[in-house]
Amino acid sequence: ALLKEACERHSALTRQCVMGMGFDRHLYALAAISKGMGKVEKVDPMALMAKAMANPDIMSIMMNPKARPIAAKIKANPAVLADPAAAFGAELAADPELAQMFAKVMPALAALKPKPPKQYEVSTVDWILDESLDGAIGAASEAAKKLAASTKRDLLTFDNYGAKFLKDNGLSPDAVMQQALQLAYMKRHGKCVSAYCVAQHMAFKAGRNERMRGNTVSSAKFVKTAVEGSASAKEQYALLKEACERHSALTRQCVMGMGFDRHLYALAAISKGMGKVEKVDPMALMAKAMANPDIMSIMMNPKARPIAAKIKANPAVLADPAAAFGAELAADPELAQMFAKVMPALAALKPKPPKQYEVSTVDWILDESLDGAIGAASEAAKKLAASTKRDLLTFDNYGAKFLKDNGLSPDAVMQQALQLAYMKRHGKCVSAYCVAQHMAFKAGRNERMRGNTVSSAKFVKTAVEGSASAKEQYALLKEAC
Repeated sequence: ALLKEACERHSALTRQCVMGMGFDRHLYALAAISKGMGKVEKVDPMALMAKAMANPDIMSIMMNPKARPIAAKIKANPAVLADPAAAFGAELAADPELAQMFAKVMPALAALKPKPPKQYEVSTVDWILDESLDGAIGAASEAAKKLAASTKRDLLTFDNYGAKFLKDNGLSPDAVMQQALQLAYMKRHGKCVSAYCVAQHMAFKAGRNERMRGNTVSSAKFVKTAVEGSASAKEQYALLKEACERHSALTRQCVMGMGFDRHLYALAAISKGMGKVEKVDPMALMAKAMANPDIMSIMMNPKARPIAAKIKANPAVLADPAAAFGAELAADPELAQMFAKVMPALAALKPKPPKQYEVSTVDWILDESLDGAIGAASEAAKKLAASTKRDLLTFDNYGAKFLKDNGLSPDAVMQQALQLAYMKRHGKCVSAYCVAQHMAFKAGRNERMRGNTVSSAKFVKTAVEGSASAKEQYALLKEAC
């Protein structure tokens, strides 16, 4: 009963905080403002004590029997080290010899108090997006989605040791992981690669992140030695430690805004935008060419071997086929005739600029009426949520990997399963929706996507009737998905 009462109170407070009715951060802000205005003075006594003990001159005087009253004061309240002149003034005035001893270390004592952090002049950079940038963002989002969809992920469990073992041996787990990635790539591909990990700018307001390159000189030295296997375990450990320390030092710099990777990338992107750099992705062109059966048919022809060799040596020539293969085509009319059929397809391989759309911002102006309506809707939503019962059902027959291997989207299958369950329970399909996030848009929110399509209804009806074969039901499910 007591546990239930405590949990209910906790949940009630959590709901209040979630809805902006908390007060903890407000009180903290008031305390911080007071401190900033000089109304609150806070010093870490133990930090002062540690600094004092690290100074051999101060410790030598503190061990002198004459300084026992002062040492007792410090022991009772280390915060007195923040203002030694005021704290020990009476004792020093009463004993000239003691005052003379302390005169040597008074500057060091005064320096123990933490200094205010150095102030830098920071100005906000406002991003102004035009149609061209909006289009570029949309194209980049689509490219990222395609790349993510083509990526295979495997989860590997490593039980030999973990973070504690590494820390006990003076190594950063994150840094060791980066060296392991470099070593694995070297063993697989025979070279180091300029991979990066992300360092978060959490110390800055509105900070994002910096790319921290793990392929340092120290890392390359460790990887090379590890692959060759000529060094002893002790020597390899020393090289690994050096690589990890370098990685950690660079990470700290990046976290504090002293990285340069994104800055250089931005300069390169600006140069490209101004027409100073022309860059084509050769492998993307090659992939598109290989996907075209007509192009591939001609490339397999013995007559086209010189052109195929050119493409293999440098896929970027596909960006301008007429200029790249002009000499070969001029020398062989039959080859030129063959290529005439696919020249438009080759020319189309080069990426076109994204289509531009005119977009305007919709500004929401809230008056008292709308504020009241939002508040009422919020209360209604709370009541609805409080009255909802949720059960977690575990389904172990198969999972996302099985569905993907069979050409089905796990999310789409889930929506068809919900429709089928509703039909079996209530005897009808329902216009349920799932939320599609507008992640490709600046300040985008989401759209409701209705899962009750004609294809879905056909699949659900057939599944309930049970008249179709498994193969037919799979075809209908695939069409619905």
